[in-house]
Amino acid sequence: MSVYGGTLGGAAFIVYMLASTEFPKEPEHLTLTTTTFLSGGAALGCAIGVGLFMWWLIKFSERDAQTRLLPWLGLGFGFGVLSPVVTGLVLPISTTFLHLSMDVLSAGELPMAFQSAIARSPYFAVIHGASGIYTGILVGALFGPGAWLIDRANYSDDPRIAAYGPYALTLLLSTVFYVIAAFGPPNILANLG
Repeated sequence: MSVYGGTLGGAAFIVYMLASTEFPKEPEHLTLTTTTFLSGGAALGCAIGVGLFMWWLIKFSERDAQTRLLPWLGLGFGFGVLSPVVTGLVLPISTTFLHLSMDVLSAGELPMAFQSAIARSPYFAVIHGASGIYTGILVGALFGPGAWLIDRANYSDDPRIAAYGPYALTLLLSTVFYVIAAFGPPNILANLG
């Protein structure tokens, strides 16, 4: 689930950036380096958030409540609302490492830049959380049913499906949605955010 949630968080950031293109400019995909650092930071933050929530869910909920679709749709909605907030939290930190990789920052400036990034994180969480809500709800609508399918495969009566199905579904869904976000037509993707 963490991999799937993280991948959707990274994909949502790409779509959000395309949607943020100011008129009259045409939306364009970010460079590979920028996409790697910024969507990677969003993916890591969302993966950690989903992982922590799934740990809590497994530890404190009943198993048959997890197998029904409706709770997973609710979880998808929660993911959709919170993923832009989490992305906003990690965005200043990701940007700091991006600047380090592009030689905008030197290694000596990293500690001060990192402290500044952490101080700006709550502000970015609120701003990105509010402005990224539409894209977040879109990926939440993808997360809920996909997570439910992964969970159903995990608890399948067929031992082969239970052993390999969750990994195969996670890989398939994650790859499809991230590839669409990273390489899909910018104009169409910009309309989704």
